[in-house]
Amino acid sequence: IAVGLAVIGVGAGLVIPTLASAALASVPPERSGMAAGAVNTMRQLGFALGIAVLGAIAQAQIGVRLGAEGVAASGDLAERLIGGQAQAVLASAGDRRAALDSAIHASVASGLNEALLVAAAIGLAGGALSAVLLRVRAAAGPS
Repeated sequence: IAVGLAVIGVGAGLVIPTLASAALASVPPERSGMAAGAVNTMRQLGFALGIAVLGAIAQAQIGVRLGAEGVAASGDLAERLIGGQAQAVLASAGDRRAALDSAIHASVASGLNEALLVAAAIGLAGGALSAVLLRVRAAAGPS
């Protein structure tokens, strides 16, 4: 996870200033405050929606994997796990603790993997779309 987070950090560090600069360069100076506000608002909205969507994907995958492992009420358990209640779930497991612990580890890893694969696909699609749109704009010439 540390390597992936480092890549995300470097990518965000390279993209965010460039994005703000592009937004400010595309508007007249008297509208630069509006452009900066729009960029910051959309960035925060994207973070919030991204976390919500990827969290929902992870939770769904955790539930599916727990069900495949034979855990009862896997959907409810997945909701508790994604909410950070793994220790409470394990504490109430009694003699099934070892098997449930193994199933939780496998399902959370599977859910995280699924969410990160979706994030990677969205990132690649966004990069490809940006490349295509920038190429079309460059071919059209300055406006």
